[in-house]
Amino acid sequence: MKGQVKFRIYDKDNEYRFTLKRNITIIQGESGTGKTTLLQAMFNSMSGSSAVAYTVETSANYFAYTDAYTNLRWETVLAEITDSVIFIEENNRFVYSNDFAKYVKKSGNYFVIIGRKPLKGLPYSWQEIYELVSHKGSGDLRRIYEFKEFYTNFTFTDYNFDLVIMEDSNAGFAFFKDFFNNVPVISANGNGNVLNTILAADASNILCIVDGAAFGSYLQEYYDDFENGRHYNKRITIWPPESFEWVLLKAGVFTCKNLDKILENPSDYIECSSYASWERFFTTLAEESSEAQWKYNKNRLDDYYLTSGIKKKVNDVLPKELQDLAKKKTDSGKTGNTTKMSLF
Repeated sequence: MKGQVKFRIYDKDNEYRFTLKRNITIIQGESGTGKTTLLQAMFNSMSGSSAVAYTVETSANYFAYTDAYTNLRWETVLAEITDSVIFIEENNRFVYSNDFAKYVKKSGNYFVIIGRKPLKGLPYSWQEIYELVSHKGSGDLRRIYEFKEFYTNFTFTDYNFDLVIMEDSNAGFAFFKDFFNNVPVISANGNGNVLNTILAADASNILCIVDGAAFGSYLQEYYDDFENGRHYNKRITIWPPESFEWVLLKAGVFTCKNLDKILENPSDYIECSSYASWERFFTTLAEESSEAQWKYNKNRLDDYYLTSGIKKKVNDVLPKELQDLAKKKTDSGKTGNTTKMSLF
């Protein structure tokens, strides 16, 4: 299954509008915001219940897993569902299991999972974490419910980082260690180790570069930890591009048919049964698009990718803060004691 999927679900009083862009979407938020009503409306519609009051408009097949299935094994209920969007109500503990994670990655379905806790076994993007928000509509005066990104971008200027922590330990780490040759760059050796690496670091103003396509489950944990003031002497800024390979593709390092269209609308090209996350798709695309004499390898970066020409291309697509960081020595004395974690 691939492509964006639009939903419009409505009755005379309420209307839900949203578009799914990837195979995993997470809905967070407090009780009473309309999440349960949404799933119950979809369940009633798909089951032909006499309680149907909502009309569901979408081009996709869909399935709503609600408390109606609590006496059945989830594997039995979902086993035969293919090429569909599966909505799962919160409080279903099986979504945190390894077996469910394996099923999601291989099923070829899209998933919308309602839950407040991070699902560490699933590689979902920080950009696909939402909350339901509502406002009064015009005309028929329905209340309109829409998805709002839980984490948003911010703009930062004149940050003097005294340490860069890379989630990546392979090609991305090798590149940025060379690129930022005026500031220490270390690897966390995986997204699950980023927080501990931050805590162990003897630095007060830290930039973390992570693969945003699969970092969603860790972001909430990190924000909670720092925004609650547990680490008052550190300022953490996270830069979450889709992946290092996405950066290279965006910079035009590789020649690829329809590259502009792919980068503009990745959903149209990424079959979720083949790629558990967009990060894996961009890695494959980079490998297949690289020239034979300078074959891209995620595990070992060829020196060709550290040449001035390649670094210039990458520099031009980086945020201005990172371009500035590559040009001058950071001044850690300008950083104060803060409790903030920032995202840009």
